[in-house]
Amino acid sequence: MDTTDSDIFPGELGDPRGLDPVDTPPAEGERRAIVGYHGQYAVGAYLIARALEARTLEWIRVADPEAGRVDDIQLGSPGRVDAYQVKWSQYPGHLTFSALTASSGDDQSLVRQLADGWMRLRTAHPGRRVVVHLITNETASPSAAANLPVPDPGPQPPHFAAFLAQAWRQCHEGSLDSVPDAWRPAWDALREASELDSDAFEAFVADCELDLGWQLPRAGASATPEERQANEDIDHIEQSLFATVADPARPIQLSREQLLERLGWQGRFRAGRYHDFPMPRIYEPVQETVGELGLALDQLTGGYLALLGSPGSGKSTLLTHVLRMRPERVIRYYAYVPNYRDTSRAEAVSFLSDLVVTIENAGFHSGVRPSQPDRAALIPLLQRQLEMLHEDYQREGRRSTWRLLTPSTNTRRRISLHQCISAYTPIPPGPSPLQRRSHDAGKGPASRSDYRVPHFQTATRPAALSERRLHLPLL
Repeated sequence: MDTTDSDIFPGELGDPRGLDPVDTPPAEGERRAIVGYHGQYAVGAYLIARALEARTLEWIRVADPEAGRVDDIQLGSPGRVDAYQVKWSQYPGHLTFSALTASSGDDQSLVRQLADGWMRLRTAHPGRRVVVHLITNETASPSAAANLPVPDPGPQPPHFAAFLAQAWRQCHEGSLDSVPDAWRPAWDALREASELDSDAFEAFVADCELDLGWQLPRAGASATPEERQANEDIDHIEQSLFATVADPARPIQLSREQLLERLGWQGRFRAGRYHDFPMPRIYEPVQETVGELGLALDQLTGGYLALLGSPGSGKSTLLTHVLRMRPERVIRYYAYVPNYRDTSRAEAVSFLSDLVVTIENAGFHSGVRPSQPDRAALIPLLQRQLEMLHEDYQREGRRSTWRLLTPSTNTRRRISLHQCISAYTPIPPGPSPLQRRSHDAGKGPASRSDYRVPHFQTATRPAALSERRLHLPLL
């Protein structure tokens, strides 16, 4: 990869092909190269951050010699590879049709570079769809004086921006039959510059994204905390990409886990603590108790259900057994797990952080989480997730059950808490549907519309809020 790979276009500032090397001071050439590389890695960092948050990233590849000129950054996701060529200018201007199709000396045209990389990567990843991207902060030229190959009378207006809107976009989303007759000469010139036959060119167009006028998102003075955090993440990933390419080991591919390790984010996209309860090898539940718990869950449309019993009576084992067979989406948080000496489990910030991650992994992403757990930043994220779960329940009818296991009394006496979980549990507003049924035993189960999204606040639940309690005898 040479410095022109991330620079700009023929005749523009920073393009060695458009300037006499004798007239370009070495320092200016270095400055232009740095501008190009900064754009390349900043764009790559943004794309990686977005893929990490979407939970689709499997691996990245950087400076890949097998990718041809789409080697700036590659992102692997299930069934797909996205490969990017980034062209960046400090003072962006216009990209012309000629810049896309013209070759210069030993340099292939841009469309040929994209087509060549697309074919190379399809061979390297036969089981995945390969999509190549040209990303640039240049915009499509609106100049009618660019002399596109068009008939007379030709299309209106006869410039590259119109070609992209009237021909390229339609064919990218449909088929080559969508090319208007007035643009056919320009389309044939583009196909010829790609050096692909008609069938391959049609497939290539469907798998090629021309992302022009691209702007890096930057947090301004009025940015929200979430926007500032996203900006910090992009900067951190960009620095890591520079360090990766400069690594003497010359790594090309990093798995998602390896990337997170380099970023120091190992715990950011997974719950920081283990949330499962070990089941005994031989377990025979008391069916009467199983039935009572199942019935209570069936009848519960909101609020809390407390399972009480003496230490060692099998409360955790029973819950683990029953909830594994339930149709609800189970969101687990264990403040106590045998043999795990982690007193942070009972801390509110651990509860909030792991709960947000667990719900995100279930498909409910509510925003950018802080790189380090922070109660003030996590609370609104969890509130939005609760609303999203409620909306999903209204659409799909699938409930979500929280499984919160707290330490035994003896365990709580041995730990000192900064802020306890109980201060941050969601509070159902007003009389819960469960309370109404307990007061009005003659009425049937509450309707779906009676369900309320829990209100989230940093206060211990009031004693007046009653719960459904099941007492479990010693097994």
